[in-house]
Amino acid sequence: DDELGAANYNSPERTMAAIRYSGFWSEKNYLKNADKLKAWVVKKGFNAVGDPVWARYDAPYMPWFLRRNEILIAIETPINND
Repeated sequence: DDELGAANYNSPERTMAAIRYSGFWSEKNYLKNADKLKAWVVKKGFNAVGDPVWARYDAPYMPWFLRRNEILIAIETPINND
């Protein structure tokens, strides 16, 4: 809805890895959690596809300890040619 400044769009289906964390957004928290997510993706044998995406779900007046943030990254399973 244009009045709300929101837009709808379609994106291709994909599998995402995500890490959830609470607190205020800061570059430090984002980088720390993005690094954790990237390490998990590699450890589990997936390939990251593209850049991480940051998602936040709460209103600005939500207390910091109740805020929910996520970092998501598209992943694919590597093809095993053995």
